[in-house]
Amino acid sequence: MQDRPMVNAGVFYAQNVKADDGAAWVMTELSRRIHLFITEPEAVKRYVPWAQPPFYANVDEQTLMNDCVRSSITNVTSYAQATAGWEVKRYKTGTRRNASFNWKETAEYSLLRWLDAAVPSLRRRVHLDPPFRVQGLCDAITVHGIDSFPLHVVGSSAPPKASLTVAPLWLFMSFPSSMSASAVRRCKKPANGSAAAG
Repeated sequence: MQDRPMVNAGVFYAQNVKADDGAAWVMTELSRRIHLFITEPEAVKRYVPWAQPPFYANVDEQTLMNDCVRSSITNVTSYAQATAGWEVKRYKTGTRRNASFNWKETAEYSLLRWLDAAVPSLRRRVHLDPPFRVQGLCDAITVHGIDSFPLHVVGSSAPPKASLTVAPLWLFMSFPSSMSASAVRRCKKPANGSAAAG
């Protein structure tokens, strides 16, 4: 499911994964980062040179997954969002406030801005033939294609053998969300503008 900047880690489906492909790299790397920062908070310093103890050592799987996914898409290692991003929050609100610290002057901030442009540029539209219709609460939509991104084994020059598709929002219509709420509102508004019967 889409979330900022890329995915929501609540559900992650993997199909036909091979040990040497980018999807395997994402899952293995995500697991490594979670376990590393749980068991060795001081490891943050290896990846965020300006970080100071006590380390926040963020282990939120969603933000860590976003770093891993965007690393794999661009074939560039990033700890900029989940690890550096949460360390900088501590600089602003934590017990070791540093008034001279400027997040926008760090390499991690520059990397995040680069990723914000690079990742969308690598999106590819996969057309569905034939298209299929999805029934909503009171109407239906026709799906003609889905967005896909390449997944590299980070550091490898080999062409990517795996890809990522972010689930479209309509797939989550059954869950409470702004999208399902707007569908309910549409269902309550018949063409003549009067209240729906029922």
